Amino acid sequence: MRGKTLAQLTEPQRIPASQWLLKWSLLTAAFLHSCAYAEPASNSATLNTIPRFDLKGNLDNFVISEDAKVGDIIYTLRGQDSDPNAVLTFGVSGEGADVVEIINSRDTPREAKVRLIRKLDRETQASHLIRLTLTDGIISKPIVQDSTLYVEDTNDETPQFVNYNTTYYVPEDAAPGTVIGLLSARDKDAGVFGMVRFDELDNRKTFRVETLNPNTGTGRIVLIGHLDYESQPMYQLRIIVMDGMDSLQRVNTATLAVVVQVLDVQDTPPQFIIYPSVQFVPENVAIGKEVFNVLAQDGDRGVPNKIEYALQPADGPFAIDRQSGIVYVAQALDREAGTLKATGGTIVMTVVATEVPNTPGSTASVQVTVIIEDVNDNSPKFYNGEEPTDSYTTSILENSAVGALVSMESGVIPRVYDPDQGINGTFALSIVGEASDIFDITPTSVVNEALFMIRVRNSSYLDFEVQKQFQFSVMAREIGTVELFSSTASFTVNVLDANDNVPVFNPDFYEVHMKENPSEGTHVLKVQAYDSDTGDFGVIFYTSLQGKYADLFKLDPITGDITVAKSSTALDREVIPEVYLSVEAKDNRGLGNRATAQIRIILDDVNDNAPVFDVDLYEATLLENHQSFLRPLIVHATDRDAPDTPNSNITYAIKPSQYSGHFAVNSNGEIFVTKPFDYEAIAALYNESSAVIQLDIAAFDAGEPRLSAFAAVKIFLQDENDNAPVFLQQQYAGIVSEAALPGTVVVTVAAMDADRSNLYGRVVYRIERGAQDKFAIDATTGVITLASGANLDRDVQESYELKVIALDGGFGSDQKTGSTTVTITVTDVNNKSPVFPTFPVVEVSEAAPIGSVIMQIEAHDSDLSARLTYTLIDVTDALSESQVPVRQEDFNYTACFGLRTDGTLYVAAPLDREVFETVKLTVQVQDVASEAGLQTAVATISVRILDVNDNPPFFIFPQMASGQFYENSVIENFVPTSPIFTIVASDKDKDRKITYSLDQVDPTLQTFFRINSDTGDIRLLQPLDHEQFAWINFTVQATDSGKPPLSSVVPVFLKVIDVNDNNPNFTIAPSEVTVSEAAAVGQEVTTVHAVDPDSDAYGMVSYTLDPATALGKFTIDQDSGRITVASPLDREQRDSFSLVVNAIDDYQNGFNRESRKSSVTIRIIIQDVNDNAPLINSDDLTGCIRLIETDAAGTQFYTIRATDADQPGTPNSEIRYRVVGGNGTGLFDVSSNFGIMTTKVALTNRYGNYSLNVEAKDSGFPVLSSNFTFRICVDDFNDNAPVFVQPFANESVWVWENATVGTPVVQIRATDSDIGDNARIKYTFATDQNFDFQTFKIDEDSGWIVLAKTLDRERQKQYSLFVDAHDMGIPRRNTVQRFTVKVKDINDNEPIFQVARQEFHVVENYKPNSVIGRVAEALDEDGDAEHTQTCYFITSGNNMGAFVLDKHTRELRLLSSLDRETVSVYNLTVQATSNCGLQSVPGLPMPLTTKDHTVMQAIVVVDDINDNAPKFTRHEYTAGVTVESKYGTRVTKLTATDPDTGENAIIHYSLIGEIHVNLNVPETFRDAPFTLDKNTGEVFLNVKFTPDMKGYFDFNVTAEDRDGLNDTAKVFIYLLRADQRVQFTLLGKPDEVHAVEEALRDVLSNITGARANIDDVVTHIDENGNVNERLSDVLMHFVDPSGKIMDVDTVINLIDQMYDRLESVFADYKIIEVQRAVAHEPATTETTILKAMLIGITMGLLLLLIVSIGLFCSQRSRYTRKLRAATAVAFSSSDSTAGLHPAEVPGTNIHSYEGSNPVWMNSYVEKWSKDTDAVSRTSNKSSIDENCVPPPNPYEEQVRKTTFFGEEVKRSSHNLVMSPGSGPILRKSNIHDLSDRPRRSDQQYNNIYETIEDKEGKYMTKLESTEL
Repeated sequence: MRGKTLAQLTEPQRIPASQWLLKWSLLTAAFLHSCAYAEPASNSATLNTIPRFDLKGNLDNFVISEDAKVGDIIYTLRGQDSDPNAVLTFGVSGEGADVVEIINSRDTPREAKVRLIRKLDRETQASHLIRLTLTDGIISKPIVQDSTLYVEDTNDETPQFVNYNTTYYVPEDAAPGTVIGLLSARDKDAGVFGMVRFDELDNRKTFRVETLNPNTGTGRIVLIGHLDYESQPMYQLRIIVMDGMDSLQRVNTATLAVVVQVLDVQDTPPQFIIYPSVQFVPENVAIGKEVFNVLAQDGDRGVPNKIEYALQPADGPFAIDRQSGIVYVAQALDREAGTLKATGGTIVMTVVATEVPNTPGSTASVQVTVIIEDVNDNSPKFYNGEEPTDSYTTSILENSAVGALVSMESGVIPRVYDPDQGINGTFALSIVGEASDIFDITPTSVVNEALFMIRVRNSSYLDFEVQKQFQFSVMAREIGTVELFSSTASFTVNVLDANDNVPVFNPDFYEVHMKENPSEGTHVLKVQAYDSDTGDFGVIFYTSLQGKYADLFKLDPITGDITVAKSSTALDREVIPEVYLSVEAKDNRGLGNRATAQIRIILDDVNDNAPVFDVDLYEATLLENHQSFLRPLIVHATDRDAPDTPNSNITYAIKPSQYSGHFAVNSNGEIFVTKPFDYEAIAALYNESSAVIQLDIAAFDAGEPRLSAFAAVKIFLQDENDNAPVFLQQQYAGIVSEAALPGTVVVTVAAMDADRSNLYGRVVYRIERGAQDKFAIDATTGVITLASGANLDRDVQESYELKVIALDGGFGSDQKTGSTTVTITVTDVNNKSPVFPTFPVVEVSEAAPIGSVIMQIEAHDSDLSARLTYTLIDVTDALSESQVPVRQEDFNYTACFGLRTDGTLYVAAPLDREVFETVKLTVQVQDVASEAGLQTAVATISVRILDVNDNPPFFIFPQMASGQFYENSVIENFVPTSPIFTIVASDKDKDRKITYSLDQVDPTLQTFFRINSDTGDIRLLQPLDHEQFAWINFTVQATDSGKPPLSSVVPVFLKVIDVNDNNPNFTIAPSEVTVSEAAAVGQEVTTVHAVDPDSDAYGMVSYTLDPATALGKFTIDQDSGRITVASPLDREQRDSFSLVVNAIDDYQNGFNRESRKSSVTIRIIIQDVNDNAPLINSDDLTGCIRLIETDAAGTQFYTIRATDADQPGTPNSEIRYRVVGGNGTGLFDVSSNFGIMTTKVALTNRYGNYSLNVEAKDSGFPVLSSNFTFRICVDDFNDNAPVFVQPFANESVWVWENATVGTPVVQIRATDSDIGDNARIKYTFATDQNFDFQTFKIDEDSGWIVLAKTLDRERQKQYSLFVDAHDMGIPRRNTVQRFTVKVKDINDNEPIFQVARQEFHVVENYKPNSVIGRVAEALDEDGDAEHTQTCYFITSGNNMGAFVLDKHTRELRLLSSLDRETVSVYNLTVQATSNCGLQSVPGLPMPLTTKDHTVMQAIVVVDDINDNAPKFTRHEYTAGVTVESKYGTRVTKLTATDPDTGENAIIHYSLIGEIHVNLNVPETFRDAPFTLDKNTGEVFLNVKFTPDMKGYFDFNVTAEDRDGLNDTAKVFIYLLRADQRVQFTLLGKPDEVHAVEEALRDVLSNITGARANIDDVVTHIDENGNVNERLSDVLMHFVDPSGKIMDVDTVINLIDQMYDRLESVFADYKIIEVQRAVAHEPATTETTILKAMLIGITMGLLLLLIVSIGLFCSQRSRYTRKLRAATAVAFSSSDSTAGLHPAEVPGTNIHSYEGSNPVWMNSYVEKWSKDTDAVSRTSNKSSIDENCVPPPNPYEEQVRKTTFFGEEVKRSSHNLVMSPGSGPILRKSNIHDLSDRPRRSDQQYNNIYETIEDKEGKYMTKLESTEL
């Protein structure tokens, strides 16, 4: 589409009201026009409708591009006509007819096409008025429409330079930034197409062309670089001017050529034209000889100055001619002396050229390096470090191998040096004379200098016993020179002796006796070892003792004497009966070879242990006046000394004391009472509540000296109750207020009991009568308090009289009491509440001042002591005049009233009747003198507020008003006919008549407005002008008719609507700004600001950027003009932008035809930041950088190239280098500035591949860097000869004499430190004088030597071979080594042992890697003793790898730690063999045969140490004890185990800390409630409990062995009643049951989920008191998870429910009965007599029974028929129990299920089922039960207790029961569902019913039992 309407360009837009008025006026005019020109219609036709242009198709405001082609259809006109058949014709008339033509078509009767007929040019004419016509062919005149056609500009004009210069002049020292010239250009295009930009095409680095203002077309040429006349005196610039923006598709340009002439200034220093960088000079050159010449000239070529020369430093060996620049020799030269020696013959001098005259910047210099060339004027010399020498003294060991280094004296550095260079400094080193066959010198060829070494060439000459010293000379001689200078040095080599023999102990096992506990210094034994070496090598030192107790002994390192190091209790026979030690000896004064021997020290006993009592304290209970203890009192002591000796024989005695005469002790330690005691006398003597007697018992042994020990015995006397409590007062009195609260203390009574024991002397209190539930007494303290719920009223009862009794701790009839009387008096209190009268309505004026009294309130209180205070409780029910409730949050009416404490009601805050007219006040009166709690009364008072005229009128604003004012608008120059405002006001007071008037109206506006005083209407009288009055503000006053009258004013705002008639004008718009390229998106660049004098949208300026100039990099805030970065900037892509900023008004909905705009151009310069890291260019590297290991330190081998894209010449692009990583950091370095790689050290022996990670970083901020890893390959140089590694030098290799040709003998292996071919080794034989090498062949690659000829040991026993190993490098290097091959005889006899068994003892903590001993030696009967070798191996029994046997020395060594508790004995099989290649085989011991003497059994017995702590069988023990238990009762037994043996496993038990008492009543026990037997772990009761005690005790115990290793456990002991125990009866004696009691307890706990505790195991006693030793009763109690003791019934029911799981448990543990525990006493004489009486009575009853049976039989037939008829219904029912209730069935027991236990049911049922089958078969159905019960099947009886043994015990899961009248019934043994059983209370019979399920249904079975 070539054109578009202006509306389309600016949509969406907002059309002002003035335009709407204009449009309406145009439409109205068109309508009137059509009416005026309409022709009258005929009578026969319909009235014609006037056609009109479509508003969207009238060509108005259409925009067309100026490059539209002639003949193009540019628009489609559209018309509207309501006549359906109207055909519209469009045309153009007058103006515009030469621009367009109209094309009408019949196909589109309401449309026409517009065609362009003339070329458009915006620069000639920007718009065209087109007058269009429209007619329907009926109207007389066509409709005329004037439309404006706008020509849109295109970029079709070329910019032109104006007012320009072609030549500019600038001095060469002009600074960057200097403006050279101004530019100007014009473009006829408009807008962005008319904007121009300048640029430079050639010299961008030196000059920059800037655009100053693209709108005005101005620019300038700016110098940005540095000028240099000498380099370039003239520049030619091509300046281009461009229109538009870069983003436009079409840009027009023009070019201007400009010449810039550079003016020369004197600023260039001299320049050297001729000079050598390096000059070579021989060191023997003559003084005055010319060396070289330099030449320099002035850098300023316009007027050059004269040049003079100088050298720096001036005092060197050279000088220069100041005028000519000739440099000559001034001093004699010697490259090897002075500074030339230090610099290597290099002199760096600086030549300075200076202009004459000398001005700043007129000097230049160059550096010239002079290298002094060497001449051969020095011979090689020998040095010690830096000191010259001609002799060296060295040493070497006699057994050194070939190639071994000869050691120099300490601090000697052998060095040879020739200071000359190259061939002049190259010389050879050699050994002069015969010594060259013994020693080699390395290196043999030297350049300049070397550190040399002497190595062994032939080690066979090194024998200390043959020759102790060698002397020879070493020569250094030049090679390749004419002079062949040389020098020599003498060498002395001292041969050193070697240590080659090990010490030997004789014997190697020592055994000695010693008394235990020896004193320090006691001599134990002396060990002795021998060494056949001489000198220090033969001097033996005894270096160490090893063993667990080695630190207790002292070893003399010289003599071998072993003594006791210090007195110690560790050497105690009772702890360690034997001590095993290992002694070590080393030769060479303790520094050489080692040997060991074993020592066994047996400790003999002495009497060093006193007897030890089992416990430190023995306790017993003794009743007063009795001569026997409740339980025998036996003390016992033990002695750890040797048993069956006087040292451990113990006797006892009582230490004399106050009461020792009452007792005696026998030899067994049992203490007897000889005289009784009186409790009260002893307790009173010590003024204590208890009587305790202390004794000391002594135990003596019979040893020498005699030792003793003491133990304390504590004897408790028990009291009897013989004193009643006595009150301190006969009568007590108390006073209590009638208002006292429950718990108030009234009075305290107290009584005392003369008994002194805690039990009988304890007093408790009780009120016996008179309390009337009003008072309670504390049983312990005697405090009487007001009871809970008690309410005293003095008016009802004034006093109470109580009888209080005191009870002591006696039981039953033994308890004694005392009594007293307590009188309590009740006092009166104030307890009457006040009362209010009735109040009338109270009125108060709303103008009443604050503080005004409204009324005085009074209440009445009948109490005389009343003191009343008044309080305002609440203010409620506030109602307005219209009776609308007032919310407190709207008006705080509650704060308007106040009430003083005296009852004065007053105004507390201003009143407002208009808010609330009535209100209710709630007041309260309180008697503050009340003594009976809160006494109050409440009343309500109604208050009415009276009105006054206190409210001015208030205004009512329209619903849409935005504030407390009136607001409207009017278009300027328009006078509306309706009111512009209607003011409405009202009044809160009752008189609401309002009058209105204008107030505060500007005098200039008085004639514009008028107001109606009654209605408040305001009218506009004449039009307004927005430019004069944008807003008109005045006020309107509303006045009420009150007295005095009140008034209010309201603001009125009238807005005058404006039209757009002003362009925006920029006030802030910088021409150039700078922004960093690192600016973040959104960062502000600058802000522009423009103003528009118009108002509202017309004066609202919006800002836009020309997209062609912003290029998406910048954006502008449309409202604020804030220019920000829109996308990331990159200076490296574009360094500046010229932004065109537009300021547009009325732009909120886009640009429209009423919008106006202005533009400005801003140049944005992008400032560089360091955002580009340097990049290292490695394109020239295709692999690694190659070096050779001979390269010296400082060698330059590569230069790194790196680039940085940041701005050149700034720190951002300045690059530095450094090494940051790689494995070559120690070898290579990089120069920081230039990136030159050099070697840091010499690369000798450094061959290989290296990496060097180099970092290139710039100097910007932040510093950026990049890394590159260079690969450096250092190639090897063949400088190492092969070194033999297998076999060692002079090592012997064995080969069997019967080996065949081709048999491998040995593989020779050598290594070479070089790499590649330099390290590839070939092997050959060197010729020996005996030609031994011909017997063997060697593979040159693998080094394998094989037999080439057969061997004959009798002809030759050994062969000497010399093997040459040489590498394949250049030059080739080799090493020769000598080996011996020995021929081994065929061995046909294996070594045999002389003993078959050997035993070793070792403690289990024996240190690993220690020697246990040596196995016996085996003898070899082979004759060749010289070469016979016997080796020893463990062939079996070492399956854990605990031992290792040295196959040569026979030492049996421990490898790993032993644990006797895991393995106590090791049975090893040891084999002796001459096959030393045999390996030890783990496994079980092999059975020995008497024929195989090559093996023997080595038994290693592991002796125990105490390394295991005792362990309790459980860490928590629980037990129970009844309150009836007697003193000394065994409560439970604690068990701990110790895997150690002997004395190490002896365990002692003890209590830890206190016993915690957790009882229902506070109780303090004088003594510990329980005691613990330290040997057995049994816990005994140590106190007597009272029947009212409940709770439990807990305490911690420890089990400890002799060394203090221990374990702890916690014990809970519950205090039980006798009825809280369950009795399990088991088959077996108590001792048998004790063995399984722990397991039984655990099983019951796991299955039931409760904690099962076994309290006791006793022999079974039946209910008759008979003892059954075959059975045992286990008394148990159960504790639930919460810690509560479970009732017996709950436990039995729980066992019933768990029967399925417990069935096998009861069978496994032979449990035959479970019941409530019942105390039974064994049968006595009395019970026997009673039983005889019962038997007599029974016989009498039996006689009576016989008579009764006779009577029964006579009546039986009479009742049979009636009974069968009565039960007929039961038998006819399909339900076996139909019609019968369990209680209605005769002969049944409805309680048979209660308390029953199915545990014992199975076997019992089986037994009784047999009996009942027999009964059923013989029955004639005449019994009562058989006639009353449904189908008469046999059933089982369940009883609470049943006993079954032997064959009666059956565990079949099913029983086959025969039912009369039916087949066999499969009956399950277990009882699961008991809910349907018939029950009966009669105990004579116990008939039980069970429902049994099988595949065929349910059956009810019955079992009839015999009489119980």
